[in-house]
Amino acid sequence: MKNYMLAMLLGVLFTMLIGTGLAQNVETDDAEAFRQALEQDGFIVQEGELGYFDLIRLLEEGVLPSAYGNNPTTKYVAYFVPAASGHEIDERISRLTSTLGMSGNTTPFWNLGPDEAVVFVGRTPPECRYFSYDNFIMHRTIGNERRWIFANIADTVNNMVIKTEGTPDGSSGDPFNQTTVIIITADRGIDQRIRDAAQSAGYSDDIINTQVLPSVMLNMGLDNDSDTFASFVRPALFNDTQAGDDYINNTPATVFRITPNNTTELDPYDYPELSPRNRANRV
Repeated sequence: MKNYMLAMLLGVLFTMLIGTGLAQNVETDDAEAFRQALEQDGFIVQEGELGYFDLIRLLEEGVLPSAYGNNPTTKYVAYFVPAASGHEIDERISRLTSTLGMSGNTTPFWNLGPDEAVVFVGRTPPECRYFSYDNFIMHRTIGNERRWIFANIADTVNNMVIKTEGTPDGSSGDPFNQTTVIIITADRGIDQRIRDAAQSAGYSDDIINTQVLPSVMLNMGLDNDSDTFASFVRPALFNDTQAGDDYINNTPATVFRITPNNTTELDPYDYPELSPRNRANRV
């Protein structure tokens, strides 16, 4: 009887230890499972990077025409996205991303087909006064001229409204250092397929956010005259400065560019309804 009880106790302890080990690696495993689920559904999945978007350096290198009133104490993390399959990163941008510590095979300024998506999967910033995920239109061709726009497109996904493990379905709770999925796309059907793949990989639907790119006002596509976009994570006023620096320099997340292998019937989103300016999600 004693031996039986001892065996039972050891079995419980072993299970607890194994469970702890799996929990420590669940995010990495889930991200890879997510990729596999997307590929099984007929998508090309390219992995991008996240890194510090050094506005001052970009200005000094002549890439940006202005620092756009940047507050140097607030650092932005940019999505560095691979070029679409069959396309290449501009050589000048490639050199620049290399100087910023990226691979050189990604770009912070990217265009997107009407049936593509860019997806953030990973952790939100550590505790801070405010954070947001925001999308911008960077360039637009008007007539024969390529112009800088640098204007955000719709409401931000921020710490007051984001869906995470700590704030499921946008409920109140703890949004900091929590797992989340954020889908950027112009198409409802693509959004749903990505959600299905995420759920099959273990991500609950109540931690998945969608940021709409409204085709009705954007020039989606991969041509030279298509609009160029950028996406940023903007954390401000970290409670723990070192934790904040660690997040900026080594963001615990990844970015996927997701492209269907086959032509899909488009189901574009309309322009999303904006919240009143005095609401938290317009901050």
